[in-house]
Amino acid sequence: MDATTTTESDSSLLIIIALTLTLIAVVGFIAKRFFLSSPETQRREDTVVFTGLSDTGKTSLFLQLRDGNQSTETHTSIVENVFDHKINQKMVKIVDSPGANRVRNNWMKYVNRAKAFVFVVDAANYDSRNSAEFLYDVLSHPSIFRAKVPLCIVCNKSDIVTAHPSSSIKTQMEREITQLSKTRRAFPQQTEGNEVVNLCPQGQPFVFGKNEQPVTFVEASGKEGNIQEIDSWLSKLFQ
Repeated sequence: MDATTTTESDSSLLIIIALTLTLIAVVGFIAKRFFLSSPETQRREDTVVFTGLSDTGKTSLFLQLRDGNQSTETHTSIVENVFDHKINQKMVKIVDSPGANRVRNNWMKYVNRAKAFVFVVDAANYDSRNSAEFLYDVLSHPSIFRAKVPLCIVCNKSDIVTAHPSSSIKTQMEREITQLSKTRRAFPQQTEGNEVVNLCPQGQPFVFGKNEQPVTFVEASGKEGNIQEIDSWLSKLFQ
């Protein structure tokens, strides 16, 4: 074999090696982008989103967290409110997502980013059916369901004599979600990626926490400034 042939062979080998390394790098880059962009692998931000039906007192609780005193009378929000809240030496973004019907789905833009959600219900004037339907949408959203995003259900206005205790609301919600699951199995609603999440597999009754998603029930009163249980939950979440 002469020197020319050897040089050509070496050049061909170097080209093959270079092409192979380039292909590996491209495949690795694509795989990394795909993997990191999935809801399960994204690093969730230090953000907590308050959501729920209108007139449940979300904004009152939000203002109580922000201002640290009893809040004045509020009205149904049509825009979100945001502030940075210091929890255990960490700055956490608190979002008050509006409850008005036409902007109620604002919470969905946080499903791949928020570290946790707070779902507020009016314990004194509890709308079991509509609350359960809204909560079902939150719990069954694929990004929240797969990532097992923590959820705190706040039974607000607990200072009112006629308010339902959190244990009663929990039982009513489980019953309503079980019934809703039967309806949605018959008429499935597709979401992102055409994925349908069934909260009651094999037709079993719905039970909070059964799918390993952390769900905590607390009682509060934005009007009276009683948010200790919310503070405690947030402190544990960001400890």
